[in-house]
Amino acid sequence: MVFAYAAGAEDLIPRLSRFAKGVHKEQPYTNVQDYLEIFAGENREVLYHRVEQWERSDFREMILCILRGDAKEFRKALLHSVRHTRKMYDMGGSLFGPWAYACVKIARKYGIEVEPVRVIELLDWNFDETPIDRERWKLPLQDEIDEWLSKY
Repeated sequence: MVFAYAAGAEDLIPRLSRFAKGVHKEQPYTNVQDYLEIFAGENREVLYHRVEQWERSDFREMILCILRGDAKEFRKALLHSVRHTRKMYDMGGSLFGPWAYACVKIARKYGIEVEPVRVIELLDWNFDETPIDRERWKLPLQDEIDEWLSKY
């Protein structure tokens, strides 16, 4: 869900959230509902206390800064996330930082001015939100995939 949000595919989030909830039925709690509320920009105070309970991570720290409205600390957390990603290149196999992208988009939604961070992980701060023409750029077997996802 976070990767879809970072990529600007917000229309996929409800379908992915239904799928994620289905996968995690045996677990009493997942962050899926928290993600949905964060993406929607709702319930700041309630969310802050729930996010504090998440396992410690760069994503958690960035979200907490956003929910506090602290632009300076958010930038520090964003840079820390980039440094952490750079330490993991051999494991991740990608330079792209979708968690950081998602957090920048969330910060903007919450009205936080984010000073650009010019690093390769954020693709030179490219936040072009041009919608994808899904009819023109259909994936092979897209109809089957959509049918399968609609079951969740």
